[in-house]
Amino acid sequence: FYIKPAEHKGLRLSSSAMSKPVDTRSVGQSSVVSSMSNVSGQSPPKPSDPRKAERLVHYKRDYYIPGLGHIPQEILDQPPLFYSHEDEQDAYYSISPSGGGTSTDGDSQLFSSSPSTVQFGSGSPESLAGSLASMDIRQKQKRVMVQTPSSKKLEAPRKPAVPEKGPDVTKDIAKCKANSETILDLSGNRLTALPPAVRDLNCVTEMYLYDNKLTQLPDEIGAMVSLEKLMLQQNCLTSLPLTMQYLTKLRVLDLRHNRLENRIPAVIYKLYGLTQLLLTYNKIAEIDPDIGSLISLTVLVVNRNTIRMPIPSSIGTLRQLKKLDLSHNKISEIPDEIGKCILLSDVNLQHNNLTALPESIGELRNLTRLGLKYNQLTSIPKTLANCQKLDEFNIENNDIATLPEGLLSSMKRLTSIVLSRNQFVHFPPGGPSQFTNCLSVAMDHNEIGSIPVGMFSTARHLTKLDLNTNNIQALVPENMINLRQLVELDLGNNRLTCIPDEIELLQRLETLVLSHNSINKLTEKIGACVCLRRLELEYNELETLPAEIGHLSELREINLISNKLATIPLGITLLPLVVLRLSENCIREVPREIGHMTNLKELYLNDNRDLENLPSTLSLCSKLELLNIEHCRLSLIPTEIVSCGSNVVMQFLKQVYNYEKNCHVQEL
Repeated sequence: FYIKPAEHKGLRLSSSAMSKPVDTRSVGQSSVVSSMSNVSGQSPPKPSDPRKAERLVHYKRDYYIPGLGHIPQEILDQPPLFYSHEDEQDAYYSISPSGGGTSTDGDSQLFSSSPSTVQFGSGSPESLAGSLASMDIRQKQKRVMVQTPSSKKLEAPRKPAVPEKGPDVTKDIAKCKANSETILDLSGNRLTALPPAVRDLNCVTEMYLYDNKLTQLPDEIGAMVSLEKLMLQQNCLTSLPLTMQYLTKLRVLDLRHNRLENRIPAVIYKLYGLTQLLLTYNKIAEIDPDIGSLISLTVLVVNRNTIRMPIPSSIGTLRQLKKLDLSHNKISEIPDEIGKCILLSDVNLQHNNLTALPESIGELRNLTRLGLKYNQLTSIPKTLANCQKLDEFNIENNDIATLPEGLLSSMKRLTSIVLSRNQFVHFPPGGPSQFTNCLSVAMDHNEIGSIPVGMFSTARHLTKLDLNTNNIQALVPENMINLRQLVELDLGNNRLTCIPDEIELLQRLETLVLSHNSINKLTEKIGACVCLRRLELEYNELETLPAEIGHLSELREINLISNKLATIPLGITLLPLVVLRLSENCIREVPREIGHMTNLKELYLNDNRDLENLPSTLSLCSKLELLNIEHCRLSLIPTEIVSCGSNVVMQFLKQVYNYEKNCHVQEL
């Protein structure tokens, strides 16, 4: 209904209130407007402002429907049901006396507001009519939605969802055609379809369409007969048009990060001139024998798919192939014909289900890299010794217990050997010569019980040795003499009880890991490792540290978690440490000298249950960012301070230090 007063305009309703339809029955009977319309002829309550009272003198109104006349009394007698949003349990119209005149804010505010606001409550139909009588409805009528008891709930109209349109690239295509450009770059435009106008681009040799939303290509792409490079990675392609077979000059096809499923699209096998085919991150489950038709391929990358079936023997016809990447699939078998791809220099087969390698792999004499880690191999073929150009040998995480005799020794160019996570009980046969040129050797996570004497006697270039997680019980001093070039030595998770004094020979050592052993004493000669920057000694049985540890002027991190230390050695406080881990020890006291560690950023003291107090000088560690004091007794610090966390504890210590300084009671 359109409702407006028949005469005097007195009250105005704020536009914010009109924007919220209200069920007036949910509001109490105590509103002023309701009381104004209780009895016909009764005078309304007089406000304190005489001018407002004057405007409310004629508060009775006759209401009519424009074009139809006055509102029948029986309609007024029915309780109107102003609907409200289901989340607005208590909604109000705010009515306030107006200052008179006409509102100046246009259609955005139908009623003006003032400090004296009257709430529009529920009540009888008469009270509703009386309250409406005081409203100022302007000439431009506002639509009010009213819900009668028999009608359905009204809903605000919703705008239909407009499908997102991709950008118009026809101008780019037209410009490319007009200028006879050879490169067309439409990447990163969120394209959902490629315009058929590309058929006119006869001069384009390179087209970049990566990072779009293409689900298919138009058949007209087959008319781009000069195309040599087509980059389609990072789209949503599930198939390719058959007309692509006419792209006889195409050399590079990049389809990484798409949605190709099951098999490689058959049209690809008809692109006989392809030299590079990239199919990373699709859902290809099988490579067809037709792969052999791509005799010009030099790079074939089909990694990170779901290939389960054996690789077809026709791959042997790819005599120009130099790089083959089939990693991160579920391949269980490689054919013997792989040995015919004699130009192969990079073969990546890691993260598959291979149980054996063909003997013909030894024919790949140009191999410089062979990735075999994370498979299920139980042996390595002896013929691999023919691959003299290999500079890395990585068989991590297989089931190999030994290697063919002299295999590593025959590979003169090896600089990196990774035998980690296998079943080795002894060092591989071959003697010291197998490590002559190595820079890095990793044999962690095996079952090796000892290091043979002289095993590293020729390893003059070795800088990294990782023997973590084995069964080594002792270090032979003679071996230390041959490891002078070591920069990183990892002997963690073994059965060591001591470290030989010859450790002092490792003058270039920067990282020493001895964690998770049974070491109860650290040799004083450790102080000679002047380049040491990181020392890991957690989970041992150390009760103290030698004073010579204070000579390690380059040490930045020391880990002493879970030992038997009763106090922090003073030598540690002399070091420029950044990280100090002392958790799970028996520390009862922290020395005041800790205040000298001005470079300290992380201090772990948690789970030292006998620790009673912290020195106030700890507050002098101005760079400290992390202080862990969980599960410490700290009985000499007020409980309410400790319960607030380490930040409040540091503030407390700073106040104590300032007090001590002012009172001249420092005990340094």
